[in-house]
Amino acid sequence: MADTSEVLPAGWARVRIDELCDINPKHGADLADDVEVSFVPMAAVSDVAGEITEPETRRLGDVRRGYTHFSDGDVLWAKITPCMENGKSAVARGLVNGVGCGTTEFFVLRSHGAVVPEFLHQFMRQQSYRDAARGTMQSGVGQARVPKNFIEATILDLPPLAEQRRILARIAQLRSRSHSARDALDVIPTLLNQFRQSVLAAAFRGDLTDGWRATTPQESGSVFLDEIRAARRDAWSRAGRVKRGQANGIHDHSLTQYKEPPSTDSSTLPRLPASWTWATATELSSAVYPLSYGVVQPGHEVEEGVSLLRVCDIGENGEIAVDGMRKIDASVDDEHRRTRLRGGEIVMSLVGTIGRTAIVPEALRGGNIARAIARIEPSTLVPARWIARFLQSPAMQEWLNRESREVARKTLNLGTLASAPIPLAPPAEMKEILRKLDELLAKHAEVTQLLMSQAAEIDRVESAILDKAFRGELVPQDSDDEPASVLLERIRAERAAAPAKQRRGVRARARR
Repeated sequence: MADTSEVLPAGWARVRIDELCDINPKHGADLADDVEVSFVPMAAVSDVAGEITEPETRRLGDVRRGYTHFSDGDVLWAKITPCMENGKSAVARGLVNGVGCGTTEFFVLRSHGAVVPEFLHQFMRQQSYRDAARGTMQSGVGQARVPKNFIEATILDLPPLAEQRRILARIAQLRSRSHSARDALDVIPTLLNQFRQSVLAAAFRGDLTDGWRATTPQESGSVFLDEIRAARRDAWSRAGRVKRGQANGIHDHSLTQYKEPPSTDSSTLPRLPASWTWATATELSSAVYPLSYGVVQPGHEVEEGVSLLRVCDIGENGEIAVDGMRKIDASVDDEHRRTRLRGGEIVMSLVGTIGRTAIVPEALRGGNIARAIARIEPSTLVPARWIARFLQSPAMQEWLNRESREVARKTLNLGTLASAPIPLAPPAEMKEILRKLDELLAKHAEVTQLLMSQAAEIDRVESAILDKAFRGELVPQDSDDEPASVLLERIRAERAAAPAKQRRGVRARARR
């Protein structure tokens, strides 16, 4: 936003956007319905490049009603969250017959001629402008939108037309350097992901501890699995002595018999080191707190309610975004005590994005999980990190997706997850593998953090370039340029003298 307390550079003028542009103009009735035009849904605008990337071609008669109208040279700017915050905007160029229609979630700005569309677009793409717009968003029913009067009342410090073009040329020149740096950085996330996947794959093939096994007395994974099974039965028996309802979320099995979970059929599974064995997710989890999915009907959001963990809160690498989580009423949480979180258990997405896995942080103790998430309480003898890391490994991710079913959305059945095969190393080797994994994944996190800081630095540099541009510090002023105020007066006079149809800026490149 322009700082109206600052003195303008020579030749500049301070003006509202609705004095510079028509906002949301309409196509004229003289455009035939059978004319082909570009159609631009929100998905066809790149928030990264600020361009229309994949427009469709439609008959004007099919999209004239119910959509936004625009023409070559108009600025499109998303008004709905989160598209506005993400920077979905573009200057319409190369439209079919110079004419376009698109989602009504765009504001369309058509310059009267005093502002170059690309200059206005750069101004409106600034992070500071989008931050100011976010502060005005209104939400009645549905998603929040920026009100039209925010755009209309925006003050723009306007350089002479020739200086606008020099500024745009200088911005393009400077950005070519930052784009090169960004292109180089864009390659790294793929390499980092490949590194992470290869490390996890090596860990659960036993490759990370090849040398360790050669110099260390071997234990038996099968014997370890028997100990886990015995501990599971013992925990069940002890919990059975707890009276009904005394322990929050404990499976009430006081009137039932313990049933040993079936073993996995390892005949078709990959070969493991000789001292390892296969187990199922159920065998390695608590019998007292069995695998469960969460709240089916969360109801209305409650400001001071119980945190509800959803799929969108779990990151690709197992991080959980605790801040800003949805809150549910305490009565809803009470109906789902079995999935009330205690901290330290494993959660995994079952619907939509399958297999996103994390360990619940202590900060989420007392929260609950959504229907699309499973909770796995690991055996006290098996570190949660062992199970969670394997669930994140490429082999298991492939298995989970293969076993999912596509109905309305891709879904993994809880029973299928319960039977998922998990390799089990003897305790000492498991500890050594987790130590090595922690070291390697810490390096991965370190490089990822460095990458993010470098990307943020590029953003900061690009933002500083725009700040200088809109303060008149990026290129020198030229006294031969026609002052913006003179141009504005001339355009106002021409528009006042023009017929009403022409003032509306109707462009009829494709006529009957």
